[in-house]
Amino acid sequence: MYFKLLLKVFFYPMAALAQVKDSPVKFRYALYTIFLFSAIAMTNMLNYHFAKLIPQPPMWITYPKGTEWIFSFWLMIPVALLGAILFAGIVQLGGRLFDGKGTFDSQFALYLFAFPPYFILLHIVKFIYFQFYRLSLAGPALLIIIGFVYIMMMLSVKVEQKMKWLPTILLSLIGFSVSALFSLTYIR
Repeated sequence: MYFKLLLKVFFYPMAALAQVKDSPVKFRYALYTIFLFSAIAMTNMLNYHFAKLIPQPPMWITYPKGTEWIFSFWLMIPVALLGAILFAGIVQLGGRLFDGKGTFDSQFALYLFAFPPYFILLHIVKFIYFQFYRLSLAGPALLIIIGFVYIMMMLSVKVEQKMKWLPTILLSLIGFSVSALFSLTYIR
């Protein structure tokens, strides 16, 4: 059931998110997704570390030279979970201003379920790109996939908060920006 729902996100995102929202095991699905995403991302980080690649753009926090990918590896899951808490909190607080109907726990679960499928795709593309070109960037694929991630964030807010589109877009942008800045401070 979980993998069917994960695939459904790519083809019928609103229906998949609504199904997750109404599921009694939404937290389980969300955590499966974040751990699956983290495992793939962490594999890439180890590849980059052993290939001695320098993170681009440079990290904002200075780690000892040559250990950036190792720090990213160990911080991946805690940072992803804290980013989800930030996103859900911002959306929940802002949603109250616009008569949002959702709850923090459902928004948290939808966030964790919504963004990783596209980031899983991103890390698979990055892994393939790295294998052929020994580079850590995936070029235009990176921007396209980040665009899809933002759309998924918007849809998760729309499904959970049941607000009009303008507040949905605004709160998604704020939540996504804060979560991304927080995450990029610690990991690549």
